Amino acid sequence: MRNLYWDAWKGVAIVAVVAIHACGSALAFPDGSANQTFGVVLRQFINFPVALFVFLSGMFALQGRPANSYLSAVRSRASRLLVPYLAWAAVYSAAKAITGNLVLAELPEMLATGTVISVGYYVIVMLQIAVLSPALERLSSRALKVGIPVSIAASCAFTYGIRAGGLDGTWSHFPYNALPFFLWLPFYLAGLAVGKSDSAMGFGRRQIALGLASVAVACAVVEAFFWLPGSMELAISQLKLSSMVTSLLVCGLAVCVARTWATASGWRRVLAWLGARSFYFYLSHMLVLGVVQAALRRVPGLDAVQPAFILLAVIATLAVCAAGAFVFERLVKGNRSILRWVGIA
Repeated sequence: MRNLYWDAWKGVAIVAVVAIHACGSALAFPDGSANQTFGVVLRQFINFPVALFVFLSGMFALQGRPANSYLSAVRSRASRLLVPYLAWAAVYSAAKAITGNLVLAELPEMLATGTVISVGYYVIVMLQIAVLSPALERLSSRALKVGIPVSIAASCAFTYGIRAGGLDGTWSHFPYNALPFFLWLPFYLAGLAVGKSDSAMGFGRRQIALGLASVAVACAVVEAFFWLPGSMELAISQLKLSSMVTSLLVCGLAVCVARTWATASGWRRVLAWLGARSFYFYLSHMLVLGVVQAALRRVPGLDAVQPAFILLAVIATLAVCAAGAFVFERLVKGNRSILRWVGIA
């Protein structure tokens, strides 16, 4: 049985994912412009979704029946990621072929880096973690708590080391600078730590967690403008230190308020519906977002008001993807094996 509370948080994360990619239009405006400034600030508030997905993956990793062997555990997790990824890779590749933008020689690298679906780096990261997860799950709670700050240090050493070293090669740019698993490992370890500790499920007060998260977001805004205008990529990065801390605190906030959940109604039910299909939305939304933005740009003056433009782009993209999910579920009559192909089940 699905946990509607955590599905709702996944729904929040999906809205944030679409908003992250929609606000790229604001970042394209000239340096220092109101629209670009809005985009940079907005990113600091919504940089948490991939971290939250990784955290939840760790938190629920120990649930269910243990696998018979290391290989069977890896195979099971990898297949849940690979099947929908490859299915959507075929859809994106077909779309590129139709528009004449597909270069077959580049397809292997695109599959390996996730760029075949534009933002598939998350899948590649989770595949790496899937290989390591049976070993990571054996770590004690104490080892996990030590591992979190150590892994944060390793992640930041990579992210800032590239910048400090003045490196401008492949690994200094997206998606390569987000691909290594250890960059996201702090969130998986934090999820495992919470999943292993019953007491952690009720730690602290939500007001304290919310206050700390607010301070962290403010620090992220300050750090973002510290890196501007020289490094927009680092300014909006999910992996700069202030954004990593913010994301960890958002994960902590989600745990803190879990016991306040009553019923899934109204907006909560909408978010839970989105979250139950989060992988589908993640894999499909970039196919829709570009078309939606192109249509919105035809509205006179709308592109000049990026807050409104981004909001409408997010709503329209989610609506189209939701309609697609609804229709597909009806067409296959809820067949879960088929729904898994597209990430719905």
